[in-house]
Amino acid sequence: MSGAQADRRELLRMLKDIMPGDVVTVTRIDRLARSTFDLFATVKRIVDTGGQFRSLAEPRADTATSTGRLMIAILGGLADVERDLIRTRTAEGRSRAKARGKLFPLRKSRMDLAGSTEQSVLPFSDVIHARSNRLVARRPTRQTRRPSRSIDPQVVAALHGSSRVLFLDVETTGLSRYYDELTLVGWVLDGVYRVHIAGDDPEPLLSALRTASVLVTFNGTLFDLAFLTKSFPELSLPKIHADLRFLAKRAGLTGGQKAIEKELGIQIRKGVEDLDGAQAVLLWHRYLRGDFRSLRRLIDYNRCDVIAMRHILDEVLERLITGPDFWSAGYSFSQQTCTISGWAQQDAELPSASRLDRPKSTFGPLFAATPAENATIVGIDLTGSETRPSGWCVLCGAIAETEMVRTDDEMVKRILAISPALVSIDSPLSIPFGRSRVEDDDPARAEFGAGGKDAGSRSARLGGDADESRQRARKARGA
Repeated sequence: MSGAQADRRELLRMLKDIMPGDVVTVTRIDRLARSTFDLFATVKRIVDTGGQFRSLAEPRADTATSTGRLMIAILGGLADVERDLIRTRTAEGRSRAKARGKLFPLRKSRMDLAGSTEQSVLPFSDVIHARSNRLVARRPTRQTRRPSRSIDPQVVAALHGSSRVLFLDVETTGLSRYYDELTLVGWVLDGVYRVHIAGDDPEPLLSALRTASVLVTFNGTLFDLAFLTKSFPELSLPKIHADLRFLAKRAGLTGGQKAIEKELGIQIRKGVEDLDGAQAVLLWHRYLRGDFRSLRRLIDYNRCDVIAMRHILDEVLERLITGPDFWSAGYSFSQQTCTISGWAQQDAELPSASRLDRPKSTFGPLFAATPAENATIVGIDLTGSETRPSGWCVLCGAIAETEMVRTDDEMVKRILAISPALVSIDSPLSIPFGRSRVEDDDPARAEFGAGGKDAGSRSARLGGDADESRQRARKARGA
């Protein structure tokens, strides 16, 4: 029972049942009452009925001696002061939160919280794993435990050390850690945003990760860390990793990072509002072709991703940490000043893509004076179901036009009207030899490779009409 309330049903029933000679024992005096007047009234009632009172944590506080009664008075006064301090700190923390626009919902009842996701998110050994609080009841009368909001003191201490909390986001050429590459890594540590561009010396990035106490990402568990460990085998990560994708979900915030930013009213993407992950890939390829403005936009886009994480973490912690001591310190990541350094500075002369020493594959040198120079070719990225449109591209010489086409009949009509020299279909119409499925996580991929055994010497035979191709694609993809 809580000592913060005087009107407690079980306490009143106990006081009513006390008999002469009974000893009322509490673990601590503040468990009985945190108001001096309530404590004196309760102890007096115990003594008046012929009972005695004692505390396990304060053995000298008992009603049998005058010294013991004096100790009860002193300790009761201290408990009263402690209660007032808690109220004051909580009020101050809530006032600061409201000044930042935080709205406090009504407290949920125990029944409202039953079955919700557990709030004791931290610490994580390496990564966050969501744990459901919904358990199968062994007995019909079993009640679900109320979610805990407590956080390990070591983690709270680590978050207080803001200079060692590192916010990080990566950019890549695509989603597959097998086929795609890391292009850019941006991070904020100790109030400074820095960026690593492919081809840079990785030591500044690796050093920052070694010295950080907490790593903060959004979906880093499933994405960022896979590319980092692939690109830097010698990588050493902080022991604590706060993945905001899972933390935010526990705090009632769902969706991708930009959806959460919109819900919270975070507006920091001036100049890059129109960009998303797919367009970030295009920016990198434009940079490879000599467009430095695209690289500048990519850096700005990454910086906004990283800075927004500080705002999201503030909101998540405010929802998950209810203890007054954390917020009474006036703690906020988003309110800290953030400067930019290195390539991120607007006047910095960006590196040339030529340093990557990549072969240039352009249409002219590859196909000049060949039948492909003026050929018409249709490319189709076939999906597994007509409910989702398929990618469509018509290549006339070096000019490509793309759009989305939904039905098989529409694709067939267009092909017949165009009469192309070649139709190329990107679809798992057949699975390479040795492979069990087309996804990258196929266990046979390590043995047989991306294209299966002897993929370089074999060609896939495409046959059948569009309906047959669609059926094969559905079977291969499990659609």
